[in-house]
Amino acid sequence: MLETKDIPDLSQEALAQMILTKHEKLLQQYERDLTYGQRVIILAEKLDQLEHWIRDARLGEAESYANKKRETETELRLIQDTLHTNRMPKNLDEKIAQQKAAIAYWKKR
Repeated sequence: MLETKDIPDLSQEALAQMILTKHEKLLQQYERDLTYGQRVIILAEKLDQLEHWIRDARLGEAESYANKKRETETELRLIQDTLHTNRMPKNLDEKIAQQKAAIAYWKKR
């Protein structure tokens, strides 16, 4: 097994810092994906409500709701294009907690 003492140019502190940086980047990515995922859910519900209002609205109101629906669809597409992955991990909260625990561990090293 390769140990850090076998790598002359990499101190244990430098290795710990590299690992810490990796976990911090993953944490940022997971938190961003979670925020985007929550926004996707809200926008999907908004689209559903707007479709209902369009069906039930008078002509002038229907046009206004249709415009809002197009804006919402555009925002939804932009967010989906921004997401790191096409599928949101079901256990994203757990992954965030794991990254926070790893960061706390490596900060002590």
